[in-house]
Amino acid sequence: MIEAFRSIIINNGYKFGIYSNLNWHDDILDASKLPYDYWCAVYAGNDNGTLQERLRPRFNHLKGWQYTSNYKID
Repeated sequence: MIEAFRSIIINNGYKFGIYSNLNWHDDILDASKLPYDYWCAVYAGNDNGTLQERLRPRFNHLKGWQYTSNYKID
């Protein structure tokens, strides 16, 4: 399914990447078979909107890291 969806996105001129939380990335998705860019959401349980560098995922194919669900942009 991912490959079919990827083809649609690419054929329409967009870039493709996979967004998930860290559990999905580690336990469900097989990054070795899905060699795409990843954007991963990883933040503390007591998320207060501040960057906590210790939580940054450490994998080479990471293109984006969502470090909070509480930050607000004016």
